[in-house]
Amino acid sequence: MEDKIKGILSFLKNGRLIVILGLAGILLIFISSMFSSTKKEDSPKEQTQVNSIAEYKEELQSDIETVVKKITGSKNVKVVITLDTGFTYNYADEVRENTSNRQGENTTDTSTDSQNSLIIVKDSSGNEKALLINENLPQIRGVAVVYEGYDSEAKNEKIKNALMATLSITSKRIYISGEGGN
Repeated sequence: MEDKIKGILSFLKNGRLIVILGLAGILLIFISSMFSSTKKEDSPKEQTQVNSIAEYKEELQSDIETVVKKITGSKNVKVVITLDTGFTYNYADEVRENTSNRQGENTTDTSTDSQNSLIIVKDSSGNEKALLINENLPQIRGVAVVYEGYDSEAKNEKIKNALMATLSITSKRIYISGEGGN
């Protein structure tokens, strides 16, 4: 038993185990990179943007339906949201200014020429893209809520206040009604 322990210790002291483990790790990384799949989207950017806007709108409507169901106790709620804009993006840019002075006999003319250009970066696959600073969510134009059991202005006021707080819109952009057009 002692001989086995001494054999392992001498193996470790020689550094063979560390070299073997290092090579095994490099081999595993190489093998995993060969078999990793990089999925590229075939659809154009506009198509994915439209899908993400639709998903965003659908998620908002679902969340609002849940809130209205909790406030009213109604199981039959329909919410429709209209959006004013799509996603907007702000990109990093740099401004280059050129200033030139021209001196005449009695006057000095100074002119400034500025040029804006986007900052371009390369992603992990080598594609060049503009550097994105932030993405702004679509602006909401209005919300319509129809629910079964439309019975009190107090509930409507609670719904309206919840929508104004969560969506950052004014009360003029909110319509609430019962199923019978009440």
